[in-house]
Amino acid sequence: MVLAYGRRFTKVRIPVGHELGPMRQCYNNAFHAVVESLGTADQLTYCEGFALPASLELAVEHAWAVDAAGRVIDPTWDDAPRCGYVGVPLTLAHLMNRDQLDFRDPLGVTLADLKRDGLPASALA
Repeated sequence: MVLAYGRRFTKVRIPVGHELGPMRQCYNNAFHAVVESLGTADQLTYCEGFALPASLELAVEHAWAVDAAGRVIDPTWDDAPRCGYVGVPLTLAHLMNRDQLDFRDPLGVTLADLKRDGLPASALA
């Protein structure tokens, strides 16, 4: 699905006063960063996909936020400027429809639904 709907993010921005959330909580960290940006001039968009950390030689499932200029704001990793990101920007409405926001299914839909129906158009930011 990332190949079909995703895009590559090449620029990273570290906001002033940026505090990292807990490791291994990237989905929750990214979601909370987006929610905290609601109503501000710096509205963020939630993104899920794969990231290539500088410390590893393989991509891992990951979530982050993106600003209006398409720059990654990663509320989890401290080495974000040296990482690679490929993912799907998702709407807040789609995120809010997730089953209790538990983030168990990639992109907020089950694998069976993705295979059968693809990603709902309303999910794409």
